[in-house]
Amino acid sequence: MNSSQMALRRRVLRRVELLESRAMLAGVPFSFTVDDPQGHFAPFPALVDVLEAAGEILTGLLQGKGSLEVRVVANNDIRYARAGATAVSLVDPVAGFTVVENGTLAEAKTGTDPNGAEADILVELNTETYLPTVFFDPSGAARTATLPADKEDFLSTALHELVHALGFQGYRTIFGADYGEFTIEFPAGSGKFLASSYDVLTQFGSGDQADILFFTGAKAQAAYGGPVPLTSLGPDDATGENFFHLGNPMGSVGADLIPDLMNGIVFFPGTRYVVGDLDLAVLSDLGWTLTPTGGSSWHNADLPSDVNGDGLTTVPDLLPIVTALRDNSGMPVALTFDPPTPRMYLDVTNDGLASVADLLAVVSVLRDQIEEGDGESAAEALGSGEAGLPFDPKVCSAAHDAIEEAIALIAPQHPLRKRLATIG
Repeated sequence: MNSSQMALRRRVLRRVELLESRAMLAGVPFSFTVDDPQGHFAPFPALVDVLEAAGEILTGLLQGKGSLEVRVVANNDIRYARAGATAVSLVDPVAGFTVVENGTLAEAKTGTDPNGAEADILVELNTETYLPTVFFDPSGAARTATLPADKEDFLSTALHELVHALGFQGYRTIFGADYGEFTIEFPAGSGKFLASSYDVLTQFGSGDQADILFFTGAKAQAAYGGPVPLTSLGPDDATGENFFHLGNPMGSVGADLIPDLMNGIVFFPGTRYVVGDLDLAVLSDLGWTLTPTGGSSWHNADLPSDVNGDGLTTVPDLLPIVTALRDNSGMPVALTFDPPTPRMYLDVTNDGLASVADLLAVVSVLRDQIEEGDGESAAEALGSGEAGLPFDPKVCSAAHDAIEEAIALIAPQHPLRKRLATIG
């Protein structure tokens, strides 16, 4: 490696270190306040401990800024339990829609609380007919206590409800004449309907599945093996389970998701439900940063953006990722098999997938090199034949072509399409 390459490597390493430092996130903490002036929760002294155990589990799975405050109240007009975010934030619109994301995610991404000192999540619990029937696990987040066969695990319920507040929410009408439709015009008179970031990643099927709504986020599809069936029980179902849960009854598409934490069909007594890979994939599609579960042999720990392993980040590092996406019809590739020889480090973001996010990460480093590079080292990185040129037009064209091909592989409504288009 000559002196200019060494100088470039030091610059790129510093850039990656800066990027990683800015992106270094802690587990998102949860805090719980029981608002109970009438003493409805007094018979359940273990309630807060179990809620805090659920928060501890989620803190270990999700990274972000800020903290999430949860207000817990009694509501004996509901059947069991429910929860939701108390605020939303505007995000990039989609044609025909004004799109918002849950305030919980907005705070985790930015560190700014969209509703100030107010609670971020509201949890409502039936204290008359539901809480007396459940098991409050004394082992907390360890979940090692013996679970009675005739009782529902309240820790599973707490996890389920909190995950709703993290993003499994939206504005489709869940029963009645407008079933499946969006009916809230926002702003008034705009001709646009209010939708959540979850909503815009859903669509009804076709043919004999035309009455089933599917979640189409790329990572969820990679985890499930295709569009994910959402609970779709029809316009006459008044249980409130439609669309914002996974799976359907036995004999229907998605019946295999009944064991999932976020299923909308049944919680069996004597059963512990966990936040599974599919649940996390949906949250990741919505924008949550997941806690890495371990190193990947597809990830270059020394220089993540060096996909081809030559010690540098250059335009050729884009091409293996584009090829992998093209070969998989634009869908993320689950990297569950051994890398080839010579090694290709496709997993730039270390999330177990080769996806558009990896492509964007490499492009970001390349763009920073162009903006900050000067002299021979930057020119070499970008393929310039002369130190005085900021980039070689042929190499720049190759990068543009790679990005254009990636754009063509992404569904029109996918938020990353817009981001890539601005780069390309």
